[in-house]
Amino acid sequence: MFKLIFSVAAVTALAQLLQLISQPLLTYLYAKESFGYLSIIVSIITFISLICNFQFNNLILISKDNINRIFNTGLVSSFILEFFCFLFLIFFSYFIFQDKRVELLILTILYVVFYCFNVLFRAVLLRQGKNKLYSVGILIRSIVVVVSQILLSYYNKSLGLVLGVVVSEFVLVLFSVVFCRNNIGFYLNLKDSISVFWENKKFLITGTIQELISTSMFISPLLLITYKFSYSVGGEFSVVHKLVWGPAFLLTQVVSPIFLQYVARDDFKEIYFFNIKNSIVFFCITASIAFYSTGFVFEFILKSDWYDAVWMSKYIVIWVLSFIMALPYRVLLRAEKKQIFQLPIDLLLLIVFMSIFIFDYSFYTYIYILTIFGTLGNFLIMFASGKIIRDRGWND
Repeated sequence: MFKLIFSVAAVTALAQLLQLISQPLLTYLYAKESFGYLSIIVSIITFISLICNFQFNNLILISKDNINRIFNTGLVSSFILEFFCFLFLIFFSYFIFQDKRVELLILTILYVVFYCFNVLFRAVLLRQGKNKLYSVGILIRSIVVVVSQILLSYYNKSLGLVLGVVVSEFVLVLFSVVFCRNNIGFYLNLKDSISVFWENKKFLITGTIQELISTSMFISPLLLITYKFSYSVGGEFSVVHKLVWGPAFLLTQVVSPIFLQYVARDDFKEIYFFNIKNSIVFFCITASIAFYSTGFVFEFILKSDWYDAVWMSKYIVIWVLSFIMALPYRVLLRAEKKQIFQLPIDLLLLIVFMSIFIFDYSFYTYIYILTIFGTLGNFLIMFASGKIIRDRGWND
């Protein structure tokens, strides 16, 4: 398992590193408002992709069934759900996009179509052990993102960042179709699709609801801060969010799908992943070091007037480290199809984060709330996995 994780992580880490290194440069090429546009688009895409993929990507990874059936069912389901999401976007675009409404709407729709296909296809590649193809695709996407965003800064200062990510997803679709088409068979069979859905309806529905609520905790602040304060403040938050959460999401993308396949097996024995005491010690040490060092790093790499970004970075990093600590426990709940245990925790935290519509928080107070309750939520998820750990005989 470790060899597989590291082989995928090596290339994927390089891909993520390219994007992270480019962020300071992009702060000089684009205004803060441009990052605000990107944060809104990324937030919307994250939510819509979870709805449209409907957990079929995770079902591909843990199912012993024919993955062709699951992939094609997921593809049909995705197209149907995308249609309804597009209607929703068109209807509510006036409220979602404060300006540049038509351009942002078109780019969002294109992004959704490309991104949802890529998520399903990457799951197939991992399930078939095509790790090199999987990694190369991610690397190509990252290179295209960086190059296109830099080049587009000379032609479209406001939407260049958004255009760059859309172009990169389209290039990844082309890569999949050209180089990976032999890894899957495309066909349309509605009867077969209905059968696959019905056989796995509990996992698909419960998992999607849980993932939507869980992801809302990480992504909704991008929307809420931009909406509550300004595109400028939202832009600063989005850069910090990407630089700090980027490595964590990389870890999730690389480790979770591979880890999920192993944890779902009955003979999985690496219990040191689930030692709660060691996890807490890891968090305390790393969080203390990160809190006192992160601000200096961000002050060095960002533009001189990004004061809020430097200040908030040391708090957001604590939240991220608690997420990394709890990641194995999240995977365990998913492998056991027990996401329902995580659901009330994520729902409670989402309500706390959404309380910005009720209480007139200052920006600084809201960052404190994100850090405190976000970290608390990850601790609660660890303890919610305790019964499963004991049932598997993995007592600390």
